[in-house]
Amino acid sequence: MLKFLKFLVFLVIMAILIKGLFVFFSKDFFKVVNVRVEGENELIKSDITEKILYIKNKENLIYLNTKKLEKYLGEDVRIKNIEIKKVYPSELVVKIEESKPYSYLRQGNNFYVINDVGEIFAYIDEISNKNLPIIDAANKDDLEDILQVLSNIKNENFFSNISEIKKVKSDYEILLNDGTLIKTSIVVNHTKYENCFKLYQSLISENKKVEYIDLRFKDINLKEKDLSQTNLEGKDGRDPK
Repeated sequence: MLKFLKFLVFLVIMAILIKGLFVFFSKDFFKVVNVRVEGENELIKSDITEKILYIKNKENLIYLNTKKLEKYLGEDVRIKNIEIKKVYPSELVVKIEESKPYSYLRQGNNFYVINDVGEIFAYIDEISNKNLPIIDAANKDDLEDILQVLSNIKNENFFSNISEIKKVKSDYEILLNDGTLIKTSIVVNHTKYENCFKLYQSLISENKKVEYIDLRFKDINLKEKDLSQTNLEGKDGRDPK
């Protein structure tokens, strides 16, 4: 009987403690008072802050499901990664890694900013880096093919010199900022693009004007503005014209 009474007293004490803890954790002391969003883009930070204002002074930090909140906020295509941390007793920290603007997409008279997988995620005035190439794509398939072509251009200086790229029949034309045209195909690899840019830089350093560089054949061909046709890699190269 004595053991039973001790056990009963133990249960009562535990029940009181559990209820006390529950009441304590449910108090306003743990309500979300401050929401801090960390990231580089001020507009995106402002949008994210506005999306989660509903939890401020309402949600209890202890019971807040951060994984669910991360999933909700991560649906924004402008966000590449997101991490939410609780800072007790009452602060929520949201760390975001923004998707990087990769290029402009021109469809008709409309311009969009896209990431490297072709997702539209921003307007032009939302990004700070305006020096991006323009992709002229009539449809989704063309866009995917052009992105594949650009993915083989690893040289950042080369990429930053691109003004526009578009599909012409089954091939592609890359227009550089100085008006030089590069004719290419989807099978051209990064090594050939690297050699192409070295050649281009060499010609520019010699104050030569290039009308086009053609990468579609085994050897690199080019045409200077004085209308001379040159094969740079070997005598077996073919004139594309």
